Parts: sequence; structure tokens; C-alpha cells
Amino acid sequence: MLSTLEKVKSLEQYLTLSNTPVDPVIDHTLNKLLNREYHRVAESKNRLMQDINQFEKQYAMNSG
Repeated sequence: MLSTLEKVKSLEQYLTLSNTPVDPVIDHTLNKLLNREYHRVAESKNRLMQDINQFEKQYAMNSG
């Protein structure tokens, strides 16, 4: 089975070699996936920042 990166590269090759206009379904799907990943990473960052803040308060530290 192909990894996610291999699938994305395969899609890139297909789109590069294809002379057809961009498929709106593919475009919409990619936008949704990228938006989902952006929000997942942003939530993870927020949780990590909260953990850092709590740690710094607990140990009277300041990283900023």
C-alpha cells in the first residue's frame, strides 16, 4: 500500500501530465484536507503553549 506522501506525489504527477482543467472535486477535497490539517496543527500548538505556560508558572521560569 502506498504511503500518504507517495499518493500525493502520484497525484502531483497526474496533475502535471494531465492536460485537463483542474477537477473541482479534487480541488475542493485538497482544500478541505489542508484546512483540516491546519486546524489540527494549530490546536496541537495551542495545547503545547498551554503546557509550556503551566510548566513555567510551576517552576517560576520564563522562556519569552
